[in-house]
Amino acid sequence: MEMRKSARSDERYSTLGIGAEHLEDLNQKETDALFDEAMVVGVNLLDFYMPAPDVRDRVGHAIAGRRDQIKIQGHLGAMWQNEQYKRTRNLDEVKRSFEDLLTRLKTDYIDIGMIHYVDTEPDFQKVMDGGTWDYATELKKSGVIKRLGFSSHDPVIAKKMAELPEMEVCMFSINPAYDMENADITDIDRMIEGKDFDLETAQISPKRLDFYAYCDAHNIDITVMKAFGGGTLLDSSRSPFGQGMNIYQCMKYALDKPAVLSVILGFESVSELKEALRYDAVPDAEKDYSEILTLRDFSVTGRCMYCGHCQPCPVAIDVATVNKFLDLAEAHDSVPETVAGHYQALAHHASECIECGSCERNCPFGVKVRERMKRAQAIFGE
Repeated sequence: MEMRKSARSDERYSTLGIGAEHLEDLNQKETDALFDEAMVVGVNLLDFYMPAPDVRDRVGHAIAGRRDQIKIQGHLGAMWQNEQYKRTRNLDEVKRSFEDLLTRLKTDYIDIGMIHYVDTEPDFQKVMDGGTWDYATELKKSGVIKRLGFSSHDPVIAKKMAELPEMEVCMFSINPAYDMENADITDIDRMIEGKDFDLETAQISPKRLDFYAYCDAHNIDITVMKAFGGGTLLDSSRSPFGQGMNIYQCMKYALDKPAVLSVILGFESVSELKEALRYDAVPDAEKDYSEILTLRDFSVTGRCMYCGHCQPCPVAIDVATVNKFLDLAEAHDSVPETVAGHYQALAHHASECIECGSCERNCPFGVKVRERMKRAQAIFGE
């Protein structure tokens, strides 16, 4: 396992890290097996934004007795409410969720305390004025947090966060589609609609390049999320480039960016982890993504990444999962029985949507969720 040194210290991090989003689908035995396989080869970074208590408990069990072998990115601002993920800036909620994370992981410290998912100027102000930032810096001073970090999808806000004193780590979404989608658009409404997108002049976004360069120059480590674009880039029928990439091309693209320390991937099984662990052994030709960068006819705006940031839903619909089953259904001429069965087994369905728009306001990718809920209802019948 390749290791990279932090820009701020002699600490070394594995270039492959584990994300927690798929761990909710695993039982204790499967969770233990996943961490056993990862840690024996040197994977030493875990991003943990998931607030679900049972997931936290299972991971706490899996890393028991070897806490010093893994570095944890623990998020401040992700909480569990009414059986759903919720992003919060309420200081009492931030504190309760973070303290719960420490308790369930059976640890008294977090290696990287990540201020969770800051994408807009108003949200940035809530972080700064509502107590979250002060709480994070207090935890840093007391040693409960070893390093300060944050997660974001927006390069302008991410740079603003990176400029804060003592900031050391950014978790940022990096893949070729996100880098090239919109070169220099500042109006978010126009960007969502793609009104200024020019196929002939599409290029790497200067704002994203500026953010990468800032991090590199100021010793801000970047850990990467969304390297596969929520799986879209791996599927030729859904890829905005018109052809699929393999996981090694996506990983190399992210690892090639300035200041990048590690790529965080979610795994549903040990076999998926083993496939990713082959990265260092596969031929360079299999990692070469240069051909993708010559393609121009693409856009990921409006595509669901199944990230869950749309939650919480006031009527408890698992919006990301409904979107996933909708995409799976629409990828076939007829709805596969397994997809229909999984959809029917959901506790709440698209037909229950009250069209409040909360999910759309929370979504960092401009997905027209209400329209998709209607499509899901039409396809699945409820």
